[in-house]
Amino acid sequence: MNVDNESSPSGSANSQPEVSQKVKKRRLHGACDVCRKRKSTYIQSLEERLDRMEKFLHTVHPEKDIDHLIGEPEDDDDDMDTSAAVSISPNSHPKFPSPSLSGTKRAAQAPSEDPSEAEDLAHIALSEHLSQLSMEAVEDRFFGQSSGFMFVKHAVAVKTSVTGKGGPVKPSGEYLDGACFRRPLYWDIRPWEKEFSTIRDPAYVFPDDDLLQSLVQIYFELANTLLPVLHRPTFMRSLARGEHLWDPSFGMTVLLVCAVSSRYSDDPRVFTPGDDSGLSSGWKSTIHDLQYYTLAIIYLLGTSIPHAAWNILGLGIRYACEKGAHRRKGNASKPTAEDELLKRAFWCLISIDRIMSSFLGRPCAINDEDFDVEYPIECDDEYWETEDPEQAFKQPLGKPCIITAFVCHLKMCEILAFTLRTLYSTKKSKLLTGLIGNEWESRIVAELDSSMNQWKNSLPEFLRWTPNMKDPVFFHQSVCLHATYYYVQMQIHRPFLTKISPLSFPSLAMCTNAARSCCHLLEVALQKGLKPYPNIIMAAFVSGIVILLNLWGSKRSGLIDDPAKEMANVHKCLDVLKVCEKRWHIAGRVGDMLAELASLSDYDTRHHLAIRCQPLPTTSRGQG
Repeated sequence: MNVDNESSPSGSANSQPEVSQKVKKRRLHGACDVCRKRKSTYIQSLEERLDRMEKFLHTVHPEKDIDHLIGEPEDDDDDMDTSAAVSISPNSHPKFPSPSLSGTKRAAQAPSEDPSEAEDLAHIALSEHLSQLSMEAVEDRFFGQSSGFMFVKHAVAVKTSVTGKGGPVKPSGEYLDGACFRRPLYWDIRPWEKEFSTIRDPAYVFPDDDLLQSLVQIYFELANTLLPVLHRPTFMRSLARGEHLWDPSFGMTVLLVCAVSSRYSDDPRVFTPGDDSGLSSGWKSTIHDLQYYTLAIIYLLGTSIPHAAWNILGLGIRYACEKGAHRRKGNASKPTAEDELLKRAFWCLISIDRIMSSFLGRPCAINDEDFDVEYPIECDDEYWETEDPEQAFKQPLGKPCIITAFVCHLKMCEILAFTLRTLYSTKKSKLLTGLIGNEWESRIVAELDSSMNQWKNSLPEFLRWTPNMKDPVFFHQSVCLHATYYYVQMQIHRPFLTKISPLSFPSLAMCTNAARSCCHLLEVALQKGLKPYPNIIMAAFVSGIVILLNLWGSKRSGLIDDPAKEMANVHKCLDVLKVCEKRWHIAGRVGDMLAELASLSDYDTRHHLAIRCQPLPTTSRGQG
């Protein structure tokens, strides 16, 4: 028969037709007979199992469109080809290298439908949900996979499936009006900020001299130790000469220093008349020019329009690149105060960019491979200029350096940036960089964990966390460093809390341990006088969500250990945010969201969760 001849091996079909036909018939006949005799129901069995699996997925992820996730059958051949291992070990290179571009060909052949499509487009649903909140602060803005908002969305879905209470969402998944849980004091734009937008000509009004000196001292003791934008001796000399009275550029810098440091001052003169909340601190020091990007960003992050900081951040990094601040000078040139200040400003922008991009779920403004400038010199300000030029920029042996904490923070930001570019990247980016298959996530997470351990082990002794630290500057730096460490650790493992993966269980354990450790760290800091900072606010917020997810997951599995203890940790996070909200609007906003998520019936009467019903705070609330 023709069919048999075509099926025969080349060259043997005509010479041995009978043998070929015999083999063909025996193989086909045997298979059909076995199926008919056994009356196999394996297809029906598979369909039943598939139906049960779909129902289970709908239960675990009620907020996702399972049918869309499954999509059409695809060819998995490309997925089986994984790229070479990506090394991010800091020992091999001072930067954490990016994955190779071995997947370019695969990107061109990428199928139009993929199970990862829904995950890649999750931001669309989130944007639609947020737009229904009718709040000026978040409407029509993008928040991606790594953002705190996306984490809240997942937490709400889990809470709904476990407790039947969805918090600020309807059963259909749509958000209710945010007025049910948000306090206008922290969510609406403040009157003094609206008034500023209508002013055309800036007015240079400086604080009284005693207040000015107090604010400058506060700035260099609290703010500049974390983001060392300014060189104190140079700044103080210019201030003493009165340059701020005739030099507009320096005058703007002085005003921004006052604005930033006012967040930590209790002097009633830093508040806008008629404001009893304390949130207007520093507003009288107006913002005049986007040239002073870094200071403006730090200040705007605490206002009711923190999104403005994101836009200024992008401008600042572009301006820094225009000045050449992103390129190294080489070893031949000796350091100068001007070069070092430019370097510090650039690294401050990079630091803020990494943290903000992570919390908002947005891409970084510049990648690590696009700049090669050296880290700031680990030398305190007073040793920049010396009588002996050869001793300039040299820290005395044995004396801890204040800038060391900032350099350590920058190294942590490199790990965070690599996390965003791999674990939180778009589907297109993963294809282009060869991050496909079944093993790349495990490999990346393992190497990120290794880098985190190396970072922690490399901390100098005076920055290692201990509750009994004596030096207030190093104590404050250590709190911020370790809070950021736990935040980054949770960001690394967070993606696996929201999907079925072999990494889900170990990632939940890692996130939960990091969240608990962060709670204990911030509790001690709170007792010893916590100084609010964006990193601390984000760490407290994410830690609270992680603990709630673990609590609900334990309740669903019936493995509840000590729910009261877990809720106590959530309350610690709320207490931290309550202190921070005295001067930072964003702390009040995320505090409202966390309090709403934590409002289980057993704990509704706890005083921590009365946060939404408290009267407006007054200036007597203490230092924030």
